[in-house]
Amino acid sequence: MAELFEAFSLLQAFGMRFYNATTQAFITAAMGFAATITGMGMWNESAVDLITFWFDGVLDDYLRAIEEMVVSGVDNRDNVRQRLTKSDPDFFNTMHSIHSEASAPAAKDQGRSDRSATKRSPAESKRTRVPQDIIAALPSQNGKSVCLKFLTRAGCPSRSPERCMFGRAHFIPEKLEPVVRQYINDNMGGIRRDIPPDQ
Repeated sequence: MAELFEAFSLLQAFGMRFYNATTQAFITAAMGFAATITGMGMWNESAVDLITFWFDGVLDDYLRAIEEMVVSGVDNRDNVRQRLTKSDPDFFNTMHSIHSEASAPAAKDQGRSDRSATKRSPAESKRTRVPQDIIAALPSQNGKSVCLKFLTRAGCPSRSPERCMFGRAHFIPEKLEPVVRQYINDNMGGIRRDIPPDQ
C-alpha cells in the first residue's frame, strides 16, 4: 500500500497547484479512504493490484463526470466522491475477493477466474474490472508492472512520462502480449500510436 499512498501524495501535490477546490477535496477524500482501509486486509501484491484497479475505476468515473459537466452542465462529481465508502458495490466485491484469496490459497487461480466472471448490475457494468489474466500478462520494469492506461491512446490520467499515480511503471515495452493488445483495442480505445503494431 505504500506505493499507492505515494502515488496519491504526488497527485495531491499536483492537484494543489493545478486543480480546483472540488477536485482537491476529492483527491484528499480518496487518500483518506485509502488510509482507512489499510488495516482491512492482507496487502500482498495481488491484493494491492485489486484495490489499485478499484481506485482506478473511481478516478475514471470522476474524469467522466468532469467531461459530462463540460458537455451538459450536469455535475455528478459529488456522486463519484460518494463511492469512496465501504458500501460501494465494487469495493465490497473487491474486498471479498481479497479475503477469499487470502483464506483459500489453494483455490487462488480458480478464485481469480470466478472474479472475472462475476456478474454485476447494469450500473456497475460501465466500470469494467481488468481481468486477472490481463494483469498477469503486463510487462514489468524494475519490479513494477506497466500502467495499462499508459499503453492506451488516451494515456494515464497522471500525464507524467515517468511516474504513475497508481505506483506502476510508465515505459514502452519491447514486447506486448497479444491478449493485452487485444484487450486494450477492444475495451480501452486502442493502443497508443508509438507502440509498433507488430512486436
